[in-house]
Amino acid sequence: MPALTFSDAPLLKERVSQSYTAQIFSNCETARNSTIYPGLFVPGVLSLNQRALSLLDAFRQLADNWDGDDAVAPGEAEILKASMLIHKLELTGQKVFHVVPGPNGEVLVELREDDKSLEILFYPNRSVYVLFPKDGVPEQGQYDWDVLPKLLHWLHA
Repeated sequence: MPALTFSDAPLLKERVSQSYTAQIFSNCETARNSTIYPGLFVPGVLSLNQRALSLLDAFRQLADNWDGDDAVAPGEAEILKASMLIHKLELTGQKVFHVVPGPNGEVLVELREDDKSLEILFYPNRSVYVLFPKDGVPEQGQYDWDVLPKLLHWLHA
């Protein structure tokens, strides 16, 4: 299946709905092997999430002990997975609130909508999501690419 490009994405600013998001992702190859779709990101074109992508690129310069407290630098695989997520979010018009490296080599991608927050963490050995509802107890689960439409639907519901 050919890579999905920006020209293929209808109405980037359209609010995310479960069916719309599922349609976009069903037309994409999955990133299970930490690869970036060729032609998905056009260098030099300012994107909705350019700041997040620039931060991810800067994470490549981090060395172990980057925080002065023995933190492990994020690996290339974790950075690529986060980058792939951000590119997929770009296609839905979803803005990334923040990206940050963690002390165990992970990369966290945070999304916010109203009073809800969704964090997706890419660790060297696993990926997880954490839903922070407006009221109530956070919910955590195993993240894979197939669950993303459901998570975005939750965020915008």
